[in-house]
Formats: sequence, C-alpha cells, structure tokens
Amino acid sequence: MSTSLLYHAFRICNVKYRSTRYIGNTFIFKAEMSNAAKTCSFCHGSRVIFKGKKTRFMHLPPLGRKRSVLELVMHRLLCKDCGFLFWPKLQFMDGNRRYTRSFALTVLDLLQFATIKAVADYLHVGWDMIKKNHKIKLSRLYNKQNFSSLTHLGIDEFSTQNGHKYMTIFVGLHTGRILHATEGRSYEAVSPFLKKLARRAENLQAVAVDMSRSYVKAIEEHLPHVDIVFDHYHISALANKAIDELRKELQADLDYQGKRYLKGSRFLLLYNYSNLTENNNVIFKRH
Repeated sequence: MSTSLLYHAFRICNVKYRSTRYIGNTFIFKAEMSNAAKTCSFCHGSRVIFKGKKTRFMHLPPLGRKRSVLELVMHRLLCKDCGFLFWPKLQFMDGNRRYTRSFALTVLDLLQFATIKAVADYLHVGWDMIKKNHKIKLSRLYNKQNFSSLTHLGIDEFSTQNGHKYMTIFVGLHTGRILHATEGRSYEAVSPFLKKLARRAENLQAVAVDMSRSYVKAIEEHLPHVDIVFDHYHISALANKAIDELRKELQADLDYQGKRYLKGSRFLLLYNYSNLTENNNVIFKRH
C-alpha cells in the first residue's frame, strides 16, 4: 500500500500513507494529513501551521469481500495572516460524516439494483447510514426541480399504518414521476407544495384528484387558474351508489311480486354495457 494507491483506489488526496493493519474482516489504512492541505479556508493564505490534532475513522469502499476503513490523523490549522483557527475539510471527505465520498458513491451505485437493507448488510454498516446517504442524494436531485414542463398533475393519498396515517403524493401525469410526497392529507399538508407550483409551474393546466374537500380547497386557493378534474373511479363510485340507493327505494315501494322481479338486479344495473353477456342483456331488457 502507498499514498499513490490510496489515491487511485479511493480518491484520497492530500494525505501521507503510514501503515495497514488487519482486524477480523477489516482493512484499516492509517494516513496523516499532509502539508499540501495547509491553506486557510477563510483568507486562502498559505502561512498556516498545525495547531493540535485528532484521529478520525471513515468508511471506505470494500476491497474484495473485506471492509475498508481509513484511520486519518487530522491537524487543526492556524492561519498566521488572519488568525483563523479551524479543522480543514479535505476533498475526499463528505462533510463531517463517517464515510468518504468514494464510499457514498459506492452506496449509490449499489442502490440502483439492491434494497437499503441489502446494501447495508453487504457493506457491514447500519441501515440508517445507507438511508441517510440515499436521502441526501434524493434531496440534491429533487430540491430544485424544473416544473416548467408540468401541464397535468395528479394528487392522491395512501395509507401507511393500518388506515390511520396517510401520505399524499403529487405525480406528473405525462411522465408518471412522483414530484413530491408529504405526510397527511389535510389542507395544511398539501398547501406548501401547491404554493411552490403556483410560483414555478406556469404551464400547469389541470389537477386530477379524488373528491377530498381539503384537496379541492387547497387547489382553489393556491391554483385558482387551474382546472380540477375528478378521477373516473370516484365519479363511477358516486354514480353506482346513486343507482343502488334508487333501486333500494323502488324495491321498498313494490309489492311481493315486484320485489321478486327486481331481486338479483343489483350488479346487473352496475355493469358496463360492454361487459353484459347475452343472458344479461335478455334479463336487462326484461327489467
């Protein structure tokens, strides 16, 4: 192992390789921050000296089937020009996280064809670390979405816990892509994203929703120029309910013979014409 190999294998730069040790199923590569990183992050001056140190451990991509860890000796820096005292952020570090950028990229590559749990098990790390890495990537991708081409939007909710908790999703109907998701299905839950669309989705023409009063109220308030379209399922459900209630009212007013005649017609009345069989048509015309 050498400083050059650390760079080419893991893209680790501005360090000096010190040693390698093996513990169980893990490679531990020890390195120390080099003088190449001695630049003031405030005034960008080069008259910087070491002023204290600490050791950090960071996950690296695996080598073969073994875990890899970087044991890095970090130096705190003091700028002689401006007096700024700071811990440097090296290029391969991903903020203050316990893994390097190369590890984060490996996680994202694996998540393209494996679940979060499977990736965590393969890399021998916690599920929460993989989940946070994935969320960071998603927030960077979708935080600044371009809604200029969005013309038709769909809003729907689904149950997350035995029908007691809900999430609302916003879908671009032409692409099928989920644009946003939020907990709850109330007016307060959906309003923030609709406000954003009011500013950024200038070509939005229509929103397809169920007949939720909270959705309709939020759309009418924040997107008054947009058409509201109720989906076919809920329209059909209301029509079927009205037909069924009318059948019940008629049946209640009929005599015994009339009730026998109308009995068994419920589902026949709710069929689509295209789904009626020849026998159904005979019965339907008789009624």
